Amino acid sequence: MESGCANNADDERFANECQLISSFRESSEPRTWYVRRRVRWGLWRARRPIWRLKARIKRRMGVSPRDTSQDVLPLRIPIAPLDDLKEGDLIRVRSLAEIQSTLDEKSRCHGCSFLWPMRQFCGREFRVAKRVRHFFDENRWRMVRCGSIALLEGVYCDGSFGHPDTRGCDRLCFLFWRTEWLERVESTNSASPAPEQA
Repeated sequence: MESGCANNADDERFANECQLISSFRESSEPRTWYVRRRVRWGLWRARRPIWRLKARIKRRMGVSPRDTSQDVLPLRIPIAPLDDLKEGDLIRVRSLAEIQSTLDEKSRCHGCSFLWPMRQFCGREFRVAKRVRHFFDENRWRMVRCGSIALLEGVYCDGSFGHPDTRGCDRLCFLFWRTEWLERVESTNSASPAPEQA
């Protein structure tokens, strides 16, 4: 009886544990990535005194920081989000020009970044895999709530871009898509027209 209870307790403990958390215990950083990360951090730390010295010299010379108030920011055109999207809906990713019109100077729309390789999906049709309302933020290590974000079937991050520390990752994470970047495709328009007979 006691062994059976122990097994049930273990099953419950492991079943309720996120794979992301448990995988850290059995993983190790590749040696080449460790060396690259340490070199990069070392160079960054070595530059900090130089940046501070430059800033101190500029202050003594009376050089004021660059005025960014006159910078020309991209024109943002508001596009209504598709808050009624459901799993399985057929959508089309808007054109690159339409998506760029929703981005700020940091290429974000309401905090969601539009990555450079996401351009290849513009104008293509996909099915909605899931609406994202909550997700675990690994950076802040907490569950957060979000809105107007969808995941698309077959659209993943393949690890070929991004920060050098994450490049080459094989996790195939879903890319986040703001619903402002998507437009619904009617069922009558989803079928491609038949080629004309010569």
